[in-house]
Amino acid sequence: LLELKLKRSVKMISEKVTKNLREAGSWLIKGLQGYADAVHPQGAVFSHTNTLYMYPYNIA
Repeated sequence: LLELKLKRSVKMISEKVTKNLREAGSWLIKGLQGYADAVHPQGAVFSHTNTLYMYPYNIA
């Protein structure tokens, strides 16, 4: 019984941590995107899969 309770609480904690990490990650990506847009408006583009794609910078 104790083992079952322990497993359940560990599962709950890990789910909470995963959720918090996901939220923190999305905030970080938003911040990076804002920074990239400020530095190079056409330089860096974030896809909807939260992957950073670096395009060649336009040097005119």
